[in-house]
Amino acid sequence: MQYDKFSSKQRKVAKPAFQNERSFALKNNLESTFVEEVASDDELPEILRPGRWSIGPKVPEPVNIKASLLRRNMPLSRGAVTWPKGSAVPIFDFFRSAPNPKYDRQFNIAVTKFIQNSAFIPLEVLVKVRGPLFIEFWNAHAVDLMSRVSYASRPKGLNSEDLKWFVESLGLLVLPGILNVGLKKPELAMDALLLVDAIDAPALMVKWSVGEPEARVVKQWINDFIVAVTHKVLPVALGAHGWRRRAAEQTLRTLVAHGHRDTIENIAADYEVKGSLAEVLAFNSVEAVETLKMPEIPSSWSCERHPPPRLAASGKKLPTHAIETLVKMILISPADKPISEIEKVRKVCDKKSLANFAWSAFEEWAQSKRKKDTEWIFNSLAYLGDDECARKLTPYIREWPRLGCQPRSIQGLRILSSIGSDIALSQIQAISLKNQFESVQGCARRTMEEIAEARNLTPQQFEDRLVPDLGLSGTGTIKLDFGTRYFTGAVDAQLKPFIVDELGSPVKSLPTPTKSDDKALAKESTKTWAGFCKELKPAARLQLFRLELAMVNSRRWSGDDFKRLLIARPLLQSLVRGLVWGVFQKNGNAPLTFIVNTKGECIDATGQCVKLVITADVGIVHPLMMADSLSSWRELFEKNRQAQPFAQLARKTYRARDDADKNLFGLVGAIVPSMALKGLKAMGWRAEAGDSGMLLSFYRECPSGKASITVEPGVHMEVYEHDGHKEQKLCVDVPSTLDEMEFSELIRGLQTLRK
Repeated sequence: MQYDKFSSKQRKVAKPAFQNERSFALKNNLESTFVEEVASDDELPEILRPGRWSIGPKVPEPVNIKASLLRRNMPLSRGAVTWPKGSAVPIFDFFRSAPNPKYDRQFNIAVTKFIQNSAFIPLEVLVKVRGPLFIEFWNAHAVDLMSRVSYASRPKGLNSEDLKWFVESLGLLVLPGILNVGLKKPELAMDALLLVDAIDAPALMVKWSVGEPEARVVKQWINDFIVAVTHKVLPVALGAHGWRRRAAEQTLRTLVAHGHRDTIENIAADYEVKGSLAEVLAFNSVEAVETLKMPEIPSSWSCERHPPPRLAASGKKLPTHAIETLVKMILISPADKPISEIEKVRKVCDKKSLANFAWSAFEEWAQSKRKKDTEWIFNSLAYLGDDECARKLTPYIREWPRLGCQPRSIQGLRILSSIGSDIALSQIQAISLKNQFESVQGCARRTMEEIAEARNLTPQQFEDRLVPDLGLSGTGTIKLDFGTRYFTGAVDAQLKPFIVDELGSPVKSLPTPTKSDDKALAKESTKTWAGFCKELKPAARLQLFRLELAMVNSRRWSGDDFKRLLIARPLLQSLVRGLVWGVFQKNGNAPLTFIVNTKGECIDATGQCVKLVITADVGIVHPLMMADSLSSWRELFEKNRQAQPFAQLARKTYRARDDADKNLFGLVGAIVPSMALKGLKAMGWRAEAGDSGMLLSFYRECPSGKASITVEPGVHMEVYEHDGHKEQKLCVDVPSTLDEMEFSELIRGLQTLRK
């Protein structure tokens, strides 16, 4: 894959590499003693000494499978296509129509111009030609066609959805072309190949399962089509050594781990290689990588341009040869699992210095041409990265899809998952809840689901456990010591930071130290508060969004989880106190509402204590469900001048029975700015493209029904104020099946378009 350089406007994401350790530390606000001494070979761990990590155990010898056995199983290459149930009618149904000589002539003219590089293939010509002509042309020119189809509603050519329709309509006849696309642009071909149960497909799919951004999805495909995969990879797993054999071996072990040993052994018995298979399954090629021939570090890369890792015990720098040994370990490690030697290095080296080394190399890589031989630099973040690397990687993950580098974002999510700390996982969580690009958001959501499932938690329960404390004490405060005096930092109900002095009086910011203050303590406190405020901003945004979503989606906690995961969380204590909560009844009656006071007690609107049993269903009460208690809570919050984290008591609500004019509270026929329609995506609406790239309708799937909007005269999918149309007329259709809360929230969101 080829990735273009970041433009000057994107330098906020792609920062320059650092040429030495001191400049790296200064740029990243790091403190270091800068021990300049380089560790001697005697001080190095055994594995990093010269010549000690060069020869590994003997690998299994290749096995030749009889050609007659291979031929016996070749009919399987015809395979099949598994199309998901309930799929939409494909856009290429025209392939089933009768041939038309007129369209064939138009197609031949267009093909001639295409081959001469003088024109694109117009979609309207492509869709008229019938089967055989298209198939031959597609298989010969698939890669070029992906970007050279003139497509009014999709100006950037064919996409992954189109390839899926090709497979559905023409089956495996178009498979050669799709495989060629997969070799160049795997992110486009993967969705189509996930439908294919054919021996021709696994070679590419298995490659993607090891070290590629698509590995997580591909591994599911491998488990779906066991027989076809085994027939394809078994000869490779017993063949010549190299990355193909390692990928095939790992695939077979993955299938065995999922309970398919009997199937694989039966196929191996047909090939008369059951004994060799047992040897491969017993041999761990990840731990015994082919170190008989050590990899070469790319000549374009130099460890001297980056801050060196240091020994944890002495703080001394690793010598160049030791760093190069570490780099070779990274080079031969599969993307989803480093070899064990890397963990041995991590145990003896300073973790922060390893992370700084990996991040500096990554930054240099991110703004380079990113050739394939430097892919290992990206992977090194998974092995050596820390929380700070996770934070700084997240903007790249969000930005890459806009630059056409979506697979890179998916690989970045895998790296965050590999780092595995609460901070790294919270970055995935933030992307899963809100991101401009649906594909990346969906991948982040799947990643969260998989991690949660591995821990026997729901995704929401997992998110509750990722709330950071950011250094706050159990009472939700930070003591900022100046020696002769001190200040206290905390957050309010809206998770905004504030400071008070010893008497509890508010202070706008930490003051400049005076002569009577301890300068060292004051400096440390100032640094602590600045770091806290920096980390608080994204964490606050995430928690506010998450809890408002919990109210709208009727999320419930058990009484025990409510106390442990919300009331007891230092960062959430003030936020929890700013909301009205409820114990929801199983009989559907109005919930028993309460607030949480500063002592952590649950108090109702009359001031009486509410006892929570561990099995109670607790949630944030939507104003529609407060019935008679809404006015009481409003008065109480106004009396105490208590702010809320988000609109709850003051939330505007809409009931269908209150729509006197039957026009959805003025939305039917409303005139709104064209640019306002961009906000529909953030509200969960999806666009339906019409001709010439015009968007004429939008829809939103709710649990109890589907709502739709049509707009007139329509907006262009890329330039919303197309042809000078700055306003749109709305026609909104909301099904009567929507429940009360869904109806209210949908209307509330659409009303914002009119502002």
